[in-house]
Amino acid sequence: MGALISFELAHYIQREYQLTPSLLVASGCAAPQLPLLKLGTYDSPEPEFLANVYRLNGTPKQIYEDSELLHLMVPLLRADFQMYQTYDYRESVPLECPILALGGLQDDLINRCSLEAWRLQTRSKFAVIMFPGDHFFIQSVPELVLEAISSSLCANFRFGN
Repeated sequence: MGALISFELAHYIQREYQLTPSLLVASGCAAPQLPLLKLGTYDSPEPEFLANVYRLNGTPKQIYEDSELLHLMVPLLRADFQMYQTYDYRESVPLECPILALGGLQDDLINRCSLEAWRLQTRSKFAVIMFPGDHFFIQSVPELVLEAISSSLCANFRFGN
């Protein structure tokens, strides 16, 4: 969801203020022009919804074990899923900023091809970097992810756009 929000925000900033972000990082998200993933639906019964969220392997197990905390988290998770599942991509001019698409080598949801499709969303530099791990690879290799983002930002400032 964060990649799509960032994508729309970058378009808004470019369109309304004629400013170009330094870099758009799309992590674990297929390009917006591709069909959305079917992850179970945000309005399904709670046991089914939670089973789908659990399968994604991104929510700490402690949350599922604490009924009070789970009760607080379910509305937030549903809202996130609803935003994603009701997202309506509208074609527009490509961004002027570089895009860095990140993915997990063992991700069963997002493959390299769906990350490569982000290339169509920029007129600037583009790169895909794959990391060890599943859909939530950031949790297993945070240092590598931060290094990749930092290197991309430094390269853009050094060589310009």
